[in-house]
Amino acid sequence: MRAAAVIAEFNPFHSGHRLLLQSCREKAGADVVAVVMSGNFVQRGAPACMDRRVRTLAALRCGADVVLELPLPYAMATAERFAFGAVSVLAGLGGVELLAFGSECGDLSLLQSAAHKAEQAENSQCFRLLLQKGYSFAQARQGALEEMGEGGLLRSPNNALAVEYLRQLKLQKAQMEPFTIPRQGGRT
Repeated sequence: MRAAAVIAEFNPFHSGHRLLLQSCREKAGADVVAVVMSGNFVQRGAPACMDRRVRTLAALRCGADVVLELPLPYAMATAERFAFGAVSVLAGLGGVELLAFGSECGDLSLLQSAAHKAEQAENSQCFRLLLQKGYSFAQARQGALEEMGEGGLLRSPNNALAVEYLRQLKLQKAQMEPFTIPRQGGRT
């Protein structure tokens, strides 16, 4: 039995999310699909547009087998902490072989390369200088990437989050294979 997982806010749940859940089974061969989802508050502390139970029911009706709530401190955090918390939950769950996510580029090798470059950027002098000037972590990293002649891929929100998932899989030595599908339309 092959188990896949999706990390999401589903704020709101839409057809791109349904496609991602279906792709876990149809394209990645998953028999079971778990979701780690933000509760009633989402990234940057905003309240979700719908109650978590409504979003959970939508996910279950559209292909998820189980929905786990991402603990609040991670759900409301930056992309880095969001990814850390969600991958930690899935690693603790055990048995999850595949982590599926949407991305604007839809190319896993490009995302893995961007994850490596983001790590390099965070170790650069430019990054440290931008932090000292008061830039946020994300702004400083983006500035360092652009200084390196990179960074275009991380300007797209789903790509940026995908990079954080890949980095956390590596950092936590999580035994999950990454799988991405390209965004369809306006959102994934």
